[in-house]
Amino acid sequence: MDLRRIILPLPATYHWAEIPGEPRAWKRPGRGKYGHAYNASLKDQKAFAWQVRAALPNIRLDETSDFGVRCAFLCSQERMIHERKLILRKRKVYSRGQEHGDCDNFLKNCLDAMNGFVWADDVQVIEAFATVRECDARGPRTEILLYPIDEAYREATG
Repeated sequence: MDLRRIILPLPATYHWAEIPGEPRAWKRPGRGKYGHAYNASLKDQKAFAWQVRAALPNIRLDETSDFGVRCAFLCSQERMIHERKLILRKRKVYSRGQEHGDCDNFLKNCLDAMNGFVWADDVQVIEAFATVRECDARGPRTEILLYPIDEAYREATG
């Protein structure tokens, strides 16, 4: 899937990245033995953040601009089947340190990976489009289209 072909107008300046491997969802923090919160997936989230940084080498931190993001999370057929089975069984999937691969959890992990690297905080993202699909012959991956929202883009999109 090529995010640059979505019907929405393409901004004048944008950054494109493709991160190979199964997309990673944000994991809910768990509680320890004495009730303290911990994040078992912090190591995985930091590893994904470094993959994003490596895929976007020419980008610099911008603390003032608004941003838009378009993401495509292309998962393997096995993962898609597993997620559907969990939904059909109505099984509780939000147990300790578990990830659930729905669209908002994938997007949340992706936006958090760019905090302090592309923008100061993901509150600067005012436009986001995301899709979760089964991967094609190129294999599982995460595709990211990142763009600053300027006045020209605001006028073009109404």
